[in-house]
Amino acid sequence: MKKINKIFLLCALLLSFFLLSCGNQTVEAEALDPSTLTELEQTIEQYFTSMVTQDESSLNQGIEEAYKAKEEVLYNALNNFKNDKEELGEFQEVKENIVTKENGEYKFHLVAQFEKRKLDFDASLKEDYSGFTSMSFVPEYSMEEKMASAGQNLLVGMGMVFAVLIFIAWIISLFKYIHIWEEKHQEKKAKRKMPAPTAKAVEKQVPKRVVPLIEKEEGISEDVLSIVMMAAIEAYEAEQVVENPFKDAKELNNGLVVRSIRRRR
Repeated sequence: MKKINKIFLLCALLLSFFLLSCGNQTVEAEALDPSTLTELEQTIEQYFTSMVTQDESSLNQGIEEAYKAKEEVLYNALNNFKNDKEELGEFQEVKENIVTKENGEYKFHLVAQFEKRKLDFDASLKEDYSGFTSMSFVPEYSMEEKMASAGQNLLVGMGMVFAVLIFIAWIISLFKYIHIWEEKHQEKKAKRKMPAPTAKAVEKQVPKRVVPLIEKEEGISEDVLSIVMMAAIEAYEAEQVVENPFKDAKELNNGLVVRSIRRRR
């Protein structure tokens, strides 16, 4: 344990020395000629004032021109200023104007006072004045405004998370209906695959009724025999459709019986 503590302390010391050395590596500003410095200060202040005091139509026209000229730095900066213009209000004055030269570029830092709040303007210009390499408009907000914005963002984020969770729970609750639909679909499939009943199978399922036969005997005329047969057929058909009204009575035999008439000798 002691060895681990010593290694940990050694690593912490090395890390602190590394951070201190990185923090001490500052970029030294190059010395500027007083006349050049004054000229740059006046130029950047006029340029900044012309940008922030133009009306809405002129600002939109400047954004379109920057887009057509493919000046990405100026296009993004003007769009950001346009979005923050309502929160700034009207321009009042430039309170601070600092011009330096670092790494072969002119660095500008302006602090401007607007009606509602201050604005920090930072830009980097190439040494040959050919164009800006960076430009930003950053409004200054109070601590109360920052806390209110953070709370609003937190509420919006949590609301979105809860909305997504509720939507996922609703989707999961619908899975049971999918399962029911699959079962019904499988039942329909199984019914379709079952073979159709044949005539023989239908004959086996339907019970057969024996129709009494009448034998022709001597001494019975054809007319009487046909009348008796028709009566038997009608009784049989009526028995198939209408329920027997004498079902509760005692039956001597199975319904109507046709017997042959024999001659007595």
